[in-house]
Amino acid sequence: MFNHHFFDGKASSAVLQAFLTESEGGKLVMVADPPFGGLVKPLANSFSLLSQTWRKLQSSDGSGADMPMMWIFPYFFEPRILECLPSLTMLDYQVIPFMMM
Repeated sequence: MFNHHFFDGKASSAVLQAFLTESEGGKLVMVADPPFGGLVKPLANSFSLLSQTWRKLQSSDGSGADMPMMWIFPYFFEPRILECLPSLTMLDYQVIPFMMM
């Protein structure tokens, strides 16, 4: 996740490409909930490379759109994330703990 490395080389890369194209015209969204202490720049680089791969595989579309993505991270990392991926927009969702009574 942090360095966009494929341990099995081309075989693993082929699995990713097959996964990104198996939706048969359906929509794809990447949802990432990385470790809290993860560095933003390496993650953003990996996500950007995944988006570029997805874009190349969408040859029939012809648009330069980015892959839809949800990145779950603490709100105070927003400036760092936007520095690396300015096309993202922060959504202010609050998680409220459920308490049994």
